[in-house]
Amino acid sequence: MKVIRVKGGEYPDCIVSYFDFYRFESKSDDKVFFWGWKCFEDLDLQEGYKHYKHRIFLDTASPCAFLTPIDFIERASYFTKFYTICPITAEFLRDNGVDAESVCFPYPEWKFDDLDKTIDQEIKMYDSIYYGQVHSELYKPMIETIAKFNHQFLTISNHGLDENLASLVTHRNATTEQKWAVLALTKTCVGMNLLFPTAKPDINYYTNNYKVSDRVGSMLTGDRMPQMKTRMVEAAACKSLMLIRRDEYNIIEEWFEPNKHFIYWDNEKQLEIILDDINRNYDKYWNIVEDANKHVEQYSITNFWRKINE
Repeated sequence: MKVIRVKGGEYPDCIVSYFDFYRFESKSDDKVFFWGWKCFEDLDLQEGYKHYKHRIFLDTASPCAFLTPIDFIERASYFTKFYTICPITAEFLRDNGVDAESVCFPYPEWKFDDLDKTIDQEIKMYDSIYYGQVHSELYKPMIETIAKFNHQFLTISNHGLDENLASLVTHRNATTEQKWAVLALTKTCVGMNLLFPTAKPDINYYTNNYKVSDRVGSMLTGDRMPQMKTRMVEAAACKSLMLIRRDEYNIIEEWFEPNKHFIYWDNEKQLEIILDDINRNYDKYWNIVEDANKHVEQYSITNFWRKINE
């Protein structure tokens, strides 16, 4: 299968930049795999491959496509198979004639192989970690809660930081591989699988032109949208216990099971209680860590490639 990658549309140093699908590439006159958001936008690029029988795309950004001024269905219809990390996006595409399937955010397992062989309970130096930017007021109490413990807070910018949050940052502009190294040394990884858009989708356009289910409609009209974050997969791969904020979508349950692979928290008071118990009784949570680590193997880049070749 031929592999096409156009850089741009993602952070320069994010997990997507480590996917390296080229290692699987082979000569083909009828199968082409597109990787990277710019491939979705580049009509001239697509024109050169429209004669291929199988045109496959991996979308690691949705539901962001609903926030762009382009016709999502028209663009997605170019591809004969559309893989997306958003199950609600996949539902919308299928309802409107696109062969779409949701997949867990894949990860380059070769980057974690050495970590996986060495990580155990004894090497954990930190209690909890959040890495990323502050995109909503919901982040502030979450970060302040983990800061009551021996925490790590890694970010690449001052976006959303007030004076207190800025004082809690432990690493600025760390590379992705540096983040993984710190994550592997940390007992828990906190987060939320939500997107907080600054612009609203054009719901009228979609409802007037396409089939929009109640589930899709609720996503397009709310103040926040579901988005599976790569850090959840990275946490499982690094043997850091996933502590996930429960929300109205809970899309993580598409791929992981609560209390078996991760733990929900509903508010910061509950999060603090959970963190305190983990700190005091880490042994009783280790089975969840190991189960998640074993479970996440199926979402590796190699297994994803095997899947699309079936």
